[in-house]
Amino acid sequence: MRTVRVLFFTVSGLVVLLAGVGITWSYASQAGDPLDALLREVGRFEVVGDSAYAASTTSGEARVFRDLTIDTDRAGTIRVTTSRPAEATEEPLPLVVILAGLRTGRESLGVVGAHGSNLLVGYEYPYNEETWYQGTRLAQIPVIRRAVLDVPWQVARVTELLRAEPDVDPDRASLLGYSFGAMFVPAVQRVAAARGRPFEATILAYGGVDIGALIDANLRIDPRPIRRSLARIAATLLHPVEPELHLPHMQGPTLVIRGLADEKIPTRLSDRLVELTPDPREVVTLDAGHMGPRDPELTKRVVGISQDWLTRIGAIEPVQLTR
Repeated sequence: MRTVRVLFFTVSGLVVLLAGVGITWSYASQAGDPLDALLREVGRFEVVGDSAYAASTTSGEARVFRDLTIDTDRAGTIRVTTSRPAEATEEPLPLVVILAGLRTGRESLGVVGAHGSNLLVGYEYPYNEETWYQGTRLAQIPVIRRAVLDVPWQVARVTELLRAEPDVDPDRASLLGYSFGAMFVPAVQRVAAARGRPFEATILAYGGVDIGALIDANLRIDPRPIRRSLARIAATLLHPVEPELHLPHMQGPTLVIRGLADEKIPTRLSDRLVELTPDPREVVTLDAGHMGPRDPELTKRVVGISQDWLTRIGAIEPVQLTR
């Protein structure tokens, strides 16, 4: 037992020491404008996969789903799934981009029971299980960091591509972030604005600021000093996407949804998110815990609140809500 204990603390110390090198390596990105680390030079942007297929939503709507894969030179591979009405509509479709938590791509679209006369986009984050777990974890730190920093440019750029399609209304694009996805929304909106096409409406559901504190609150590693050290290191490496840096630059109407009993997002962090979100903003506070796959009824409720708000401000076409 003593040998195991010594080995654990030795390895933990080595992890902190080596990851500390990453802090020095990424210090320059903290010293400058975080936007500089998120923007990408124009390079190859090539559609390498484009397949459409008929399917239905959980409420029975006939839809056409489309899996889109795009290769780039400087921002990894972009993957999204879109959902259009099966029958062509007379009016162009509002665009709704969804950044989910554990569910991504087509799976994230599945939790929305009714899609209506809108084009829904389920974004897939640019890393997978192999990225996280294959090989030495320390060796994957730069890979994971790069993947996270690619997200804002990827979302902004693929939205530009979809805005240009003939059946899409280019002036009605909304960005919805839920749980993990909410962390990216402020940076995505700022990158989109820097590229001249900000989203017309945004939703921040079950998010917070301070990546280090969020990781510390959710990471299951003991002892506590090791967990806090790793959380600080992660926050430093991911500094350019820190929501607190980008929230003051948000444009257009924003809806913030949060839970009074959220066990994943400490209240002080969601309070700070609300405080930093500029007007026009609306805040909905639910007497509930954190949304996620374990509470489908809460997820359904949050989706309904989102659709109600987007309809009210004219960002989407009305849908038949299923509650």
